[in-house]
Amino acid sequence: MNQDTIQTLDQLFRYRVGQSPEEIAYRYFDSATEDWKTLTWSEMDQQVAACASGLSARGLQAGDRIGILLPNGPSWVVVDQAALSLGLVTVPLYVNDRVDNIRYVIEDSGIRFLFVHAEMALDVASACKAVSTLQGVIPVEGNGLQKLEHEYENDQQDRIISWKEWISMPADSEQGGFENGPESLATIVYTSGTTGAPKGVMLSHQNILWNARVCIKAAPAGKTDRFLSLLPLSHMFERTVGYYVPMLIGAEVAYARSPLTYAEDLQITHPSILVVVPRVLERIHERIQNGLAEAGPIKRWLFRHCLEEGWQGFLKKANQRTYGFLSRLITRKFSQRFGGEVRFVICGGAPLQPEIAKLFIGVGLDVIQGYGLTETSPVVSVNRLDANRPETVGLPLDDVEVKIGEQDELLIRSPGVMQGYWNKPEATEDVIDKEGWFHTGDQAVIEDGFIRITGRLKDIIVLSTGEKIAPVDVEMLILKDPCIEQVMVTGNNAPALTALVVPNPQQLQRELPDAGPEKIETFLLQRVRERLSALPGYIKVAKVLVMQEPWTQENNCLTPTLKLKRNVIEEKFL
Repeated sequence: MNQDTIQTLDQLFRYRVGQSPEEIAYRYFDSATEDWKTLTWSEMDQQVAACASGLSARGLQAGDRIGILLPNGPSWVVVDQAALSLGLVTVPLYVNDRVDNIRYVIEDSGIRFLFVHAEMALDVASACKAVSTLQGVIPVEGNGLQKLEHEYENDQQDRIISWKEWISMPADSEQGGFENGPESLATIVYTSGTTGAPKGVMLSHQNILWNARVCIKAAPAGKTDRFLSLLPLSHMFERTVGYYVPMLIGAEVAYARSPLTYAEDLQITHPSILVVVPRVLERIHERIQNGLAEAGPIKRWLFRHCLEEGWQGFLKKANQRTYGFLSRLITRKFSQRFGGEVRFVICGGAPLQPEIAKLFIGVGLDVIQGYGLTETSPVVSVNRLDANRPETVGLPLDDVEVKIGEQDELLIRSPGVMQGYWNKPEATEDVIDKEGWFHTGDQAVIEDGFIRITGRLKDIIVLSTGEKIAPVDVEMLILKDPCIEQVMVTGNNAPALTALVVPNPQQLQRELPDAGPEKIETFLLQRVRERLSALPGYIKVAKVLVMQEPWTQENNCLTPTLKLKRNVIEEKFL
């Protein structure tokens, strides 16, 4: 088998094992021994075979669904590849999601067996008592099995299958002869559900494999690269770009322990490619700005000088910037904070403020923003290292057709467009027309081939005056203010907008020490209006509501992919 003949994701794994058996595949932190460990491709192959043996012994049929509710790590890959090798369909779930959402996905997709982290097994199994299709919950790693045995009734204990028991099951000799084809269903990935119940996106082996291949052409990477994985593998952006792409090229993947240890993990793993969502860069940007605010005037001048020198060099030739001696002191220190070897950062999943991209690019760290959707496997477009316009989401990938439809909607046609929504043919017909164009729901303009997202059709605010406003554009401008950490604007059927604001407490304390609520509200309203002063007159914020706590997944204001749940926020705070 050579790389060109690979047609399925399980073939991809077998190819990589054959090509690189003793090379490091994954690096991960073992919490039991409190040190970093590695797994070679041959060791991964052994674990996949053991997991597949347990699946084979359960009388499953090709196309049956297997759930993965695990944190990032080699175990996630093991379960995925074991299931795919038997013609099964994997359904990823978010470990930080609410239990009721997890139950919905399990029931809607008809998951037969669910692989979980042990600490979650009790809650999930308890929530799914009445889900008859779920036959077993398998804790793969972590502690908690003893607790399950004590607290569960006998009929529920039967559902909990220890990992040791699972891998000791003899394989069914009649199972395993099924061969996937390129069009075979590989996975059902549930959308974030920002405006309603999540929908299961059906993606084939060919959908995902094609996308991984064209991503490599757009952002060249090779076997000497090292990826640091932070985003959940349940997210198709991380799964395609941070899992299948490295497998194609034979690159090593290290799994970050958590967002809290990300800075330390960068120093330990020395990655060359980072795959992030904007929130990761926003947090780093906030820390930089807070540090500058406390630094002396010379340090501030030196940083801004370096930033401007790098940015001007980038504008002349994107991938060949030069720096003077003083600026090199800054770029070297900045690079070292990221482990010293980062070649570029791929950012997607949500809009990135151009000013944040400018800062990273200016100090020598290439950030290339892309765009995609779960329904397109997922990547549609990305900036290139030698053709990078940070205010856009880049150029379409090879074989991707794009056009602008009614109401400025971005339409996409490509080999990555999904097979449809699981058990929702009408919803599928709503988004894929008879000519095969996928209707994204995103508004965009295309300039010189570069795509710029301008809004979301469903999010459009219609004022009582009849004027239509894309809230994302307004919010991006407001978020340029260092005093504001999160914002959502609303105003349907009202004469003007209202801005719900989560302030940056450190910056606000510096700007307005010991101020009361009314003074803070007035201050932030003034700041918001200043940010929007260049917009048309009808885009006016009449009121600011200051939030007392950040919007998080825990308080149900953000999806697992960190997008605003606009309906939930409106219901809670308006």
